[in-house]
Amino acid sequence: MFLQQKLSRTFFSAITAILLVLLIGIYWYSVPLINKEVYKIEKNASRLVLNNVFELASTMQLNLKPQKEEVVHRLRQIIKNSVIAKTGYLFIFDEQGNMLHHPNPNINGTNALLLKDPKTGEPILQELIAVADTGKELEYLWDKPSDANNYSHSKLSLVRHLPELGWYICSSVYIDELQSSGQLLSRRILTMGFIAFMCAIFLALIFSYWVTKPINTLALIARKVSQGDLTVTSGISRTDELGILGKAFDDMVDQMRENIEMLDLKVASRTQTLATTNAQLQQALSESQQAQQQLAQVQHINAVGQLAGGLAHDFNNILTIILGNLLAAQQDNEHNKGLLLRLLPAIKASRKGSDITNRLLAFSRRQYLVPCRVDITVLIVETIELLKGSLPSKITINTDFSSEKLQVYVDANQLENCLINLVLNAKDAMPNGGVITIIVNKRIVDNLLQFD
Repeated sequence: MFLQQKLSRTFFSAITAILLVLLIGIYWYSVPLINKEVYKIEKNASRLVLNNVFELASTMQLNLKPQKEEVVHRLRQIIKNSVIAKTGYLFIFDEQGNMLHHPNPNINGTNALLLKDPKTGEPILQELIAVADTGKELEYLWDKPSDANNYSHSKLSLVRHLPELGWYICSSVYIDELQSSGQLLSRRILTMGFIAFMCAIFLALIFSYWVTKPINTLALIARKVSQGDLTVTSGISRTDELGILGKAFDDMVDQMRENIEMLDLKVASRTQTLATTNAQLQQALSESQQAQQQLAQVQHINAVGQLAGGLAHDFNNILTIILGNLLAAQQDNEHNKGLLLRLLPAIKASRKGSDITNRLLAFSRRQYLVPCRVDITVLIVETIELLKGSLPSKITINTDFSSEKLQVYVDANQLENCLINLVLNAKDAMPNGGVITIIVNKRIVDNLLQFD
């Protein structure tokens, strides 16, 4: 915007300066010439008036020679109606210096031989007679009606001689009046030049506005486009270079808008694709983490199972030896009641330990499944007794058994392991404590139940 304003001001200032210099040059060069030429024209006009009157007087003196008074009267009428410049006039005097006709009543009818030229001090009539019919003008000083007795105003006179009548016909005009016409014309020319100058400035302003308005419009549109508004148009509909520039700018903005819209669509599509791919990757990563956790858990269980299986196998061998010796001692001392009372708890505990090792072996998959009919309520009660030492005091196990006796055909060790896992999982789900309820009911199913 600053560049456009500077360009506009520079352009307008340049045109104004050129016009001003041109006007001053024309005035400086032409005014003296005009004044000089107008001065010549006015002098020639004065000479022409004098010559016309002289020719008329010559004709009249030939035609009316016997009637001198009538000639003088008619000449006076003609001279009275003859005007040179603004206040210039014609006057007649004879060879004796008598003023036959003069518009000044103080001079008319008097002898003017005593009138002297204030400039030279010589009799003015003699100076007039000296330039008669020579084609030269006499310049002398005289007063003005508006400035009486001030003989400082230059006048110019032409003189023609009528020898038949002994008359001298003279013209008299103030030089400043001859020059005033030129000055008036110069002032008019200056006024017209000033008017032309103002018109030129006005036209320059219009031309500057005509040139800079589209540029300002394009600058405003460019600023809006830089701020992100791609809906604007220049609105310049011209056939010149600025119109071509405006159309090219509008086409550029349209192309930018189309490119940005296409880019937005591509970005949106690519973003959607990336979002979908990212979701798939997140899901795959989550599944991978879950699989890794499950694999780690399986590996951990396998390791624990292998360790438990090894320990159970070794412990079972020890219990087998102990149980065998206890049974042998029982057979050898059937009649020793006191000893039998001590052997029976040991045998029962050994068998219980053997059952526990068998369960560990089943857990570690080192023992084959042995399904049989099992009273499920008894198995649950025994399992609860086994788990009481593993549960915190803030967790309580309640049971709700059916009144009728319920038996299932299952591997007792596997069912016990299943119950243990369920109770331990429930314990982990209740870090703040709670109640675990085991319910046993009879249920008849029509279709095979499937569990994940």
